Amino acid sequence: MADGSLIGKAIPRVDALSKATGQTVYVVDLEFPGMLVGCILRSPLPHAKILGIDTTRAKRLPGVRAVITAADFPPVRYGMFLKDQSVFARDKVRYVGEKVAAVAAVDLETAQEAVNLIDVEYEELVPIFDPFEALKPDAARIHEEIDEYETVLDLVKYHNVCSMSGVKRGNVEEGFAEADFIFEDTFTTPMVHQGYLEPHACVARADASGRVTLWATTPAAFSFRDEVAEILGLPSNVVKIVAGPVGGSFGGKNDLRLEPICARLAQISGRPVKITMDRGEEFADGSPRHSSIIHLKTGVMRDGRIIARHARMVFDTGAYAEFGPAVASEAAKQVSGPYRIPHLDVESLAVYTNKISCGCCRCHGTPEPTFAYESQMDIIASRLGIDRLEIRLKNAVMDGDLSSTGEVYRNPMLRENLRRVAEHVGWESRPRGKNRGWGIACGQWKTGGRPTTVTVKMDEKGKVFVTTGCVDVTGSDTMMCQVAAEELGIPVCDVQIIPIDTDNAPFDAGSSGTRTTYNAGWAVKRASLQIRQRLLDIASQMLEARRDDLVLREGRVFVVGVPERGVEVAQVAERSFRSTGGPIVATVSSLGNYPSPDPEVIRGLCFGGAIEFIHAAQVAEVAVDDETGDITVLRLASAHDIGRAINPASVTCQIEGGVAQGIGYALSEEITCQNGVVINPSGLPYLQPTAQDVPPIDAILIEDVPGLGPYGAKGIAEIPVVPTAPAIANAIYDAVGVRIKSLPITPQKIVEALREKRNREGE
Repeated sequence: MADGSLIGKAIPRVDALSKATGQTVYVVDLEFPGMLVGCILRSPLPHAKILGIDTTRAKRLPGVRAVITAADFPPVRYGMFLKDQSVFARDKVRYVGEKVAAVAAVDLETAQEAVNLIDVEYEELVPIFDPFEALKPDAARIHEEIDEYETVLDLVKYHNVCSMSGVKRGNVEEGFAEADFIFEDTFTTPMVHQGYLEPHACVARADASGRVTLWATTPAAFSFRDEVAEILGLPSNVVKIVAGPVGGSFGGKNDLRLEPICARLAQISGRPVKITMDRGEEFADGSPRHSSIIHLKTGVMRDGRIIARHARMVFDTGAYAEFGPAVASEAAKQVSGPYRIPHLDVESLAVYTNKISCGCCRCHGTPEPTFAYESQMDIIASRLGIDRLEIRLKNAVMDGDLSSTGEVYRNPMLRENLRRVAEHVGWESRPRGKNRGWGIACGQWKTGGRPTTVTVKMDEKGKVFVTTGCVDVTGSDTMMCQVAAEELGIPVCDVQIIPIDTDNAPFDAGSSGTRTTYNAGWAVKRASLQIRQRLLDIASQMLEARRDDLVLREGRVFVVGVPERGVEVAQVAERSFRSTGGPIVATVSSLGNYPSPDPEVIRGLCFGGAIEFIHAAQVAEVAVDDETGDITVLRLASAHDIGRAINPASVTCQIEGGVAQGIGYALSEEITCQNGVVINPSGLPYLQPTAQDVPPIDAILIEDVPGLGPYGAKGIAEIPVVPTAPAIANAIYDAVGVRIKSLPITPQKIVEALREKRNREGE
């Protein structure tokens, strides 16, 4: 490591100025000569056979250059886990908003008119909107061919279940027999939008050689390239993805939406084509967080120790599997929480319905069970007369414990998180007031995993260029610049990230899953160390000094203790470039292999593992108006064991953003469907928190124990959203004595619960 550490300093984001001044060019901003506008025809019905599609009138409309349907694609099914999707509906539609056809025209008005001229003849089928109805043995199959669908990983699929995941450890019946108390509760969570500002957008261009270039808003450029190539029937090396700046994703842009359609329109028309989804399309055909129904049966000893849990979780994945199998899998692993539970039996299902398909959302499959088990933890504490902090400390995992799937906890910091957040807010002496309440909750996530490759090059002027397939969605470009500058002893401004395209960038598995700092950070660090050694070797010859006696700092290499005896890094780079071997380049891969789960306890899909667990603990203070049910979050403190903050400002922003999302999840956000139609935002408003809804957020960074990432970092991106909803729910109960088990916790639910409470007390 270079002297004068940049690690741990609040470095401004390298893209801050361009974004603040509006100079950043997003995919929606792109314009090319002769570019056409694409528009998509979507199904108005939730479930229907397609008897025929007539595009004659649309093709005759002046200004239309291409009209496509399923017939214009090879009969290829695709999907991240279960290959159950096609670009356009072929034989039938399965949700309102499903893509049926598309056009490319000279302008948006013409494209929209052409879409309206496409005639589709449907035969309506009975839709299924309730996942429990879909689970009934006599329910019609939404996917008649499910048994034939190819799976990417080992899935248990049947009837209307696209994936089942289970965990079984110990003997849950023996645990319940031993328990002094048994608690049973059912919790529900809603379908919610990820809330990114930039809509899905794509620009495609096909050249005469047959190559297709796509400008896409995606954090996973290489998986997009491979899927588009498979769908179009092309080799992957003739498809190029240029990953433009991403204006927010939170998992919502991990899946294909427009890219194959845009590419095919460009191929047929011979012109560049751009498609941008509007706000209504984002809600009708995005990939929101799954809704869930979670039933917990938990056995507890008199002293508050949890000894057994049975959980059954049903996730409504909508018409197609998309990320549903991973969500159900993660929930199966996370429903035990960061707690020691010797007897566990979990079944987690991703179930088809005739609604919008759901996908990945920040900390997939984890906020849902966390809301359930952290709410039930307070129910247990209240019944047993145990302090809510104490019961969590009593059950928290310890060093050497095994997770539900058999991974080893290494120096877990949950207890310290709980103690620090409690100390920060003064938990023992917290002020009380009428209709004021405090809630505490915690959660866990994981870090690392899946491969990343990085190339670092220093030019003859001493400037450094980092080429990577990592798409910056959370400030990772700044992190990589900071790491390279640290190891090479140069200013951060002398490091530049090369824009990503799949022809030139090395492979990356995608910027998601709290993996980028771990994987890309390690790769940049190791590559920069190789360059550092090369610089010192050359400088030792130039200065006629031993390499071990040299210091690399502030853009210079000099002899230790004799700073005037030195050379500029640019001079060393120039010497290498001109005389001793050319530019200094290093390429390093970080594989980030997950440990294998215990096969004896797993049933069905177990997607991913944990190189390292990370934990969070939050305390919320709320005020509740017992007449109107209005809820005000007054304060929220969030403690995280981050190992080491490479950039504390970036870490704090991640915590604040995650908590803000958690507040929306807790109190207001819900995608509402009626007969399969998403009625907000076009009807009912979709209520995301604004600045006035977000209280002061105290971010508590715990750096006591280093993690396995570069410089001891762990990860932060996703976990801040996990404990927020149960912390607020628990605070509401503390304030007015009503337990709301369904999100979002709206004023109406509060008023109704208080009315029922008063009626019971009056009996």
